Amino acid sequence: MNLAPLKQDCGVEVVSWQAGVSKQKCGFHENDGYASTPPRIYKKRDTSASGHIDATFGDEPDFTSNISVTKTETYSDESGDCVLDCEGSASTDVTDHYGPAHGDPDASCSAEWNPCTDPNPACASYWSSVDFYSKITIVTTATTVTTTGSGELSYDSTVTLSDEYTTSDLKASAIAKFGSATYPGTPGGTLQAYLLKSDDETTATGAKLRYTVSINGGCQPTWWVRFTPQGGTPRDPQQMNGVGTFEIVPDDWGTWDVYGFTQC
Repeated sequence: MNLAPLKQDCGVEVVSWQAGVSKQKCGFHENDGYASTPPRIYKKRDTSASGHIDATFGDEPDFTSNISVTKTETYSDESGDCVLDCEGSASTDVTDHYGPAHGDPDASCSAEWNPCTDPNPACASYWSSVDFYSKITIVTTATTVTTTGSGELSYDSTVTLSDEYTTSDLKASAIAKFGSATYPGTPGGTLQAYLLKSDDETTATGAKLRYTVSINGGCQPTWWVRFTPQGGTPRDPQQMNGVGTFEIVPDDWGTWDVYGFTQC
């Protein structure tokens, strides 16, 4: 919103600019069974899974296969933006199989692949037949979960979430983004700086404030700056005076109001 420069009747002229930021927590959410208030979000997810198939498809002979997957996914805040890094390894082997649905007679499949970049297992036709990937990924939203299966497909999967993205982390990341936020060329906005968290504490929005105070003759102006913590009571205002350019960059949850311009 663009506004004309704020001209006061007392001969003080104030021109202001705001530069806004927004930030959300990066990471993996706990599932509904572990829901907290506010909801917990974790920066790191470790997945370790292994499986074994011993199966018969119609009239075809049995085939056996083993699979192993290890993966670590980590979110970080780089320049205030969410960046996901992944490291992992996986391997598959298939033996003792026969039939056109699963390859050439007496063929085998053995491969290693990167589970971070390839969403499908190597030798995928065998493992997709028993939907192994859904079995190890469907549980990846709880804090720590171990699942097992038996029969045609046996598997073990452990997924652990760690390194919680706290509300303090959110505040620090949002404050860091003020450093790269640029003021618009046209004056506008209100005489207020703020940093506010959402009710569920998963996102933050804010604006830093720059304002210029000048006078049309007379003595030096005075005014007030008052900080109100989010959800709290206003603090005692700070008296300001002089002419020039001033800036408020939020460093806590709350609002800073600039008001009461007068000349002595």
